[in-house]
Amino acid sequence: MPAYLAADLFAEFDLGGVGCYRLHQAQITADAVLLHNGQALWSLALNHPEHLVARIAAQDRTGWPVRRVAGQVAILHGPGYDVYGHWLVDFLPRLYVLSLAGFDILRLKFVLPADIPGFALEFLRLIGIPAAHLVRHESRSELIEADECVVPTILRLKSRLSPLFNAASQFWIERFRANAGLGAKPPTGQKIFVSRAAAQGNRTLKNRAQIEEMAVRAGYRIVHPQALPLPDQCAIFAGATEIAGEYGSGLHGSIFAPPGAVICALRGTSHAPGFVQSALAAACGHQIGYVFAPSDEHAIGQAIDIDPGLFGKALEATALWAPQDRPAAILNQARPRSLEAIAKDGDPQAPDSRVHHALSLASSPVDLPALPIGAAFLTTWPIREHPGAISWQAGQYESISPALFVIRDAVIHSSAGLVRIGRSIVSETLVHTDPRRHGYTATPSGIALNTQPIRALPGTHVSILAGASKNYFHALLDGVMRLSMLPEPVIAGAQGLLCPKGAVAQPQTLALMQLPAHLQRIEVDDGETLRVERLVLPLSVYGLANFHPCVSAFFNRIAGKIGPGETDFPRRFYIDRRGAAQRSLVNEDEIIARLGGLGFVPIRPETLGIADQIRLFREAEAIVAPHGAALTNLGYCRAGCIVLELHMDAYVHWAFRHLAALRRLRYDCVLGRAIGPWPERPDAVHGMTWRISPDHVFAAASHMLAAS
Repeated sequence: MPAYLAADLFAEFDLGGVGCYRLHQAQITADAVLLHNGQALWSLALNHPEHLVARIAAQDRTGWPVRRVAGQVAILHGPGYDVYGHWLVDFLPRLYVLSLAGFDILRLKFVLPADIPGFALEFLRLIGIPAAHLVRHESRSELIEADECVVPTILRLKSRLSPLFNAASQFWIERFRANAGLGAKPPTGQKIFVSRAAAQGNRTLKNRAQIEEMAVRAGYRIVHPQALPLPDQCAIFAGATEIAGEYGSGLHGSIFAPPGAVICALRGTSHAPGFVQSALAAACGHQIGYVFAPSDEHAIGQAIDIDPGLFGKALEATALWAPQDRPAAILNQARPRSLEAIAKDGDPQAPDSRVHHALSLASSPVDLPALPIGAAFLTTWPIREHPGAISWQAGQYESISPALFVIRDAVIHSSAGLVRIGRSIVSETLVHTDPRRHGYTATPSGIALNTQPIRALPGTHVSILAGASKNYFHALLDGVMRLSMLPEPVIAGAQGLLCPKGAVAQPQTLALMQLPAHLQRIEVDDGETLRVERLVLPLSVYGLANFHPCVSAFFNRIAGKIGPGETDFPRRFYIDRRGAAQRSLVNEDEIIARLGGLGFVPIRPETLGIADQIRLFREAEAIVAPHGAALTNLGYCRAGCIVLELHMDAYVHWAFRHLAALRRLRYDCVLGRAIGPWPERPDAVHGMTWRISPDHVFAAASHMLAAS
């Protein structure tokens, strides 16, 4: 590749903002250039180069009729509206920008030139835009004046695409596929060669017959996209994993291809036609390579000869990179290191893996109200507090500062999401893991991953993988809750969400979040290993029970999506753990009977759907419960709700006291005694049984209710 082309490909960084302009009493003329008070308005964000606007502004429009349109009109098109590729790259993604700005694309009117190509009208029809909403005009001899023009920006600047581009494409492609009757089908692994033999344009492949014959011998199907109906074009690309062809609009149809597809583009060494195809590959999770043929640096019209030898080698490379199960690498003796250390120092065994510390949320103090009831026990009884660094006497806690990292070329292993970078294992991903279940061996020299064949996962993917995902608390707090720190554009720009297979309540909670429709949920099993092209890894948002305020905002977001239900739940309830396998409370029947006199009804939240659990806690006025995962739902309670937690003296865990403080609940506790000697290992306490005084519980609950 000549140096000037390398500069074209790698020297562009700026993209500009994404949004909508709203103009009142503006006039629309050729190429959607806007006139206001006689002045032509232009912006590169609208794909309006200054020289084009100057030419149109200089036109004599004396005597042009002005057609007035009441209400709002939106503009999608611009220069190049007769070119298929511009609709895929520039114009149709603007529908997503309109939607993000709060406009209903099915209700808006759109101004279009009278000579708009038929394929563009067909695209709009299959996306669901009513024909009655299209305002056609003779753009080179007539002006349109609307009460308000809504003009979304494009998502491209030269050969760079916005991180929102993939989400924008999926926004309209999903509607297009649904209305065209194209169901979701897995890729068939076919190979296609995109030919420009019948295309109109100023670039010619002189030895096209020879190149296409080579492609056919290599198993490629020759396709002429412009000769096919749009749904057929979409279906062909959607089934392809190896795509070769001449650079141009037809090849841009690769946006319909699945992540992991490999693109081989043929082009000259002139600056034109740029490298938008590389940007499309990056956005869609494709691999791409080029075969260059000599052409004049500044030529627009080009007639090129592709070297058959180079093309043959390119087809071989394309086959090697096509999606397939790749053999596992030797992944032994990795040293646990923090992501911050890896980001700072790198890893000499992984020079191509780049760790970027994308952002951190600022920590903040959270006040901890006193424990007037619990203090009577805590000052006189021997206790084992957990986490060990926390004391019940603390008057506040300092929240964690959650961090977000982006890792290029990361190996991620098992449902726990252990991340390996070269000879380093990210230590934060080892929390709550088990070597036998999660497939690794811990040795004095480091961590060895027991991997199966590694599956390549192109594109950008967000991980909420975590250990202990069979537990409701950990599935929510260590998993789903990590999404609370992600900016919306990060989620919008990702292709997949990596989730632990079988995680408790995660699918239902994720459904309530209403994540972007294009974001594919990928379940990862304990024995799986993936190699992810670009991994977005949010770390813990609660640390050692020091919850960040983003957790509270997340609970509010979820609870706000749940309306009233058909069941009237009790306002006072006791969380019944009589079926629990750990920390069995031997006299729970007595506790339930005594609390019944205060109106407390025993409830087992695990028997309810997630939506009903949210309703139960959201409407509660008082809750009594032994320590357990169901108290995670305190996050859905309203401020002022009474919470009385029952603790075993051998395991006084303050996570829910801290969560209650964050949510401004009225929290206190009562202690009971473990039956038998305390084990040396703190985690062995979960197999113990315990007993608590019914009188103590009744008196504490009565006192808290009387004080409310």
